[in-house]
Amino acid sequence: MTPTCHPPSLIYISDIIWHTFIFQVKVDMGEPILSGPEIPTKLPATRNKAVVQAELEVEGSTWHVTCVRMGNPHCVTFGSKELKVINL
Repeated sequence: MTPTCHPPSLIYISDIIWHTFIFQVKVDMGEPILSGPEIPTKLPATRNKAVVQAELEVEGSTWHVTCVRMGNPHCVTFGSKELKVINL
């Protein structure tokens, strides 16, 4: 099944498994691109050309981020330097 959307966000859904109230979706997003200039990102590279566990300051908090491109740019974080409560 292929959803209707416009490139570059085209995602092919290759398998959907239905359970009682839970379902799983498997997508093929291709190989991840970690090279900073190819993502693109303005953050400096931390390992070779990759931006991995780089520090990014947002409104006074420093976040550890990894930049990756999976068809479009992503900035992934696993936490900040300081432990803070964030109201979303």
